[in-house]
Amino acid sequence: MLLIAITVHGFSAWLQRRHNVYSHLGPMAWSTHQFVIAPAWIIFFTLSTQISNFILWPMPINLPELGWALLVVALFLMAAALKVMDIQVLTNGWLFDRGPRHTRRMGIYRHLANPFYDGIALIYLAAAFISNNAVYIVVAFIIHVLLNHFQARLEGITDSLEKLIK
Repeated sequence: MLLIAITVHGFSAWLQRRHNVYSHLGPMAWSTHQFVIAPAWIIFFTLSTQISNFILWPMPINLPELGWALLVVALFLMAAALKVMDIQVLTNGWLFDRGPRHTRRMGIYRHLANPFYDGIALIYLAAAFISNNAVYIVVAFIIHVLLNHFQARLEGITDSLEKLIK
């Protein structure tokens, strides 16, 4: 389901960036993009919270405190990312003339290319320690790889960072 959510989101952003498919909708263009991408993300996040009902891989040691610490770090990363880049930019608003194209080399973006995506992956890693279920480590790894190395490129986030670094 994650791959479907990423594909729908990335393809919708790509279609707007390359072909302006939503531009004819005027002020409703960005909202329409949100309605296109939201269902897949909502289904993924809802289903992913139910994983431990189906798969249980007990970890050799129980460290819920580490999980809570990772959750705090994840929330910090996501908040720091939103401080630099507002929610409209995070949801491709720059494709619809809602804010700048994204990242300036400031704040948390000096150290991480995609801190919001890293925060999402860390939430799942935290869930592994909190719930003592190693399956969330696999989910965290898959989320990290797909968001940072697939979704970011579809949205052009990585490309814009590379231009800023040069």
